[in-house]
Order: sequence, then structure tokens, then C-alpha cells
Amino acid sequence: MLQTYMQFLAELDENNNRVWFDENRARYKALNEPFQLFVADLIEKIGTFDERLKFLTPKECTYRINRDIRFSNNKLPYKTHLGSAFGHLGKNGSCPGYYFQLEHDGTIMIGGGWYMPDSTQLYAMRKIISKDATELLDILEEQKFQKTFGGLNGDMLKTTPKGFNPEDENIELLRYKNYLATKKINVNGFSDENIAAEIIKNFKVISPLIVYLRKNS
Repeated sequence: MLQTYMQFLAELDENNNRVWFDENRARYKALNEPFQLFVADLIEKIGTFDERLKFLTPKECTYRINRDIRFSNNKLPYKTHLGSAFGHLGKNGSCPGYYFQLEHDGTIMIGGGWYMPDSTQLYAMRKIISKDATELLDILEEQKFQKTFGGLNGDMLKTTPKGFNPEDENIELLRYKNYLATKKINVNGFSDENIAAEIIKNFKVISPLIVYLRKNS
């Protein structure tokens, strides 16, 4: 199913307009129903190592394919990827969580963290890190985390965040605007079961970071 979905997304990438989508809406609906079941299975598996999330529903976690073009210069109406976020607020709200994204080019993005915390949340997180970064550093420097993600890759400030010391020993961590770790994997030819296994394997590696960010959010 996922391979067929990626083919649909590849065609959508070449025909990103409402006329084409309306002509292919039946295909989209036929793919979307089993995709919801795939997400439900992921939620069940996530719940075995992160019980806080085991009561989520696929609808709470899966983003719409329609783009919000109201405030964007890009007026293409549809996304050419399909994403699902698994946080304690589902996909909504600024909260730490896991994420995977099915791409039109046959790859998936896997990872998680805390995407776009608001200014109050970000300041509070930075204060915690400035006071004592030991637990976070232990997570980021753990061998399996390093091998899997190589560290954080969220956006960073070029300067010192307001209210913090540029000489802080953890200034690099304080400059992050998003606390994220992600990777991309080529899954062309993978079965749905193998893709699910790859997602869960990586989610387990990033789980300590999610739990740390959640308890400090």
C-alpha cells in the first residue's frame, strides 16, 4: 500500500492542481483508508514503549494532504508528502513527539523532538538546559542515538539567545530553536511491514529524547 501511495504522491508532484486531484480523488480515498490502519498499528507499537501515547487515534495524528495557502507565496494546493505526528496532543499543539513522513521520491523521514515551541516554552527549555544539561547530553551522546541520528538537527540561532550568557558551556544547545533529530531512508521496494519496523526501530532510539523534552515542556 505504501509503495502505491508514494507513486500517487509522485504523480501529484507532477500534477499539483485541483483538476487532477478531483479526477484522482477515488484513488486517494482508496489509499487513505489502509494508511489510517497503518498509523493505528504504529500507535499500538509506540504504546509498548511510550504508554502516554497509546490512546491516540490515527485522525489525531495524521496531517491533511491539503496545504494551507492563505499566508503562503506557494499556492500549490496539495502536499506531495504525507506526515503523521505522535505527541500527547496528537499532531496539534506545540508538544514533543515522534514523526514520520512519506515522500513522493520513495524515501521516508523519521525522527521527532519538539518542533516550533513558542517563545515562552523555548525560554523555559533553555533555562533548564543552562542550569544542568547533563541528562540531555547523556541522551544525545548515547552511542545508538549518535549512530542513528548523529545529534540534533533543528534550526539554530546565529547569535546568543536573549537573556543567556554567550560563554555558557552549553551555548550550542541553547541556540536551537527546535529540538529535533531526523533522518531520511530510501524505502523503495520495502513492504509495509518493513517500513513499519524501520519507523518503530528509530522511534525507540529517539524515545528518551521525547520523554525528556515532554517532562520539561
